[in-house]
Amino acid sequence: MAIKFFCDINVARLCKWIRFIGFDAVIRQELSKIQIQNLCIKDRRILLTRNKKLKSLKCSKVIINNEDYLKQLNELFPNFPINFDLIANRCIECNRLLTKIDYDTLQKILCSSPQLVENIPKEFHNDLSYCPRCGKFYWKGSHYQNMLKVIQNLQTHKDDIIQN
Repeated sequence: MAIKFFCDINVARLCKWIRFIGFDAVIRQELSKIQIQNLCIKDRRILLTRNKKLKSLKCSKVIINNEDYLKQLNELFPNFPINFDLIANRCIECNRLLTKIDYDTLQKILCSSPQLVENIPKEFHNDLSYCPRCGKFYWKGSHYQNMLKVIQNLQTHKDDIIQN
């Protein structure tokens, strides 16, 4: 069974990184404690929070201690396996699984709405992903490469993180 997370607002930036890594991670504001607990139990999600008041909830949870998202990643990912085949398979904005777009589909989009792809470098036009929910495009440019280095670093130093 795939690991799924519920992130409260205190770990919103971490949530985007978790999605980049390929995990299903939802974030919702203004839910009561009991609603959070019920959602986590019903959907079999692990609650991620910095709010120590949620410690008493009767669902799987991880209380995150750090404020900095990089330290939060270091805190979380010695405990969960990272599957590099799933990296960048989810929209970091809405959590939807991404769809690969081939060149022909991209050309159709260019003809109908060229402004949608005007910021995508041409060298990535053959390797694009698209979010069918929010319409965002993703490609493996410098932003992707930088994020990937952070994740690889997590794995490289996994033993150091566990010992510290």
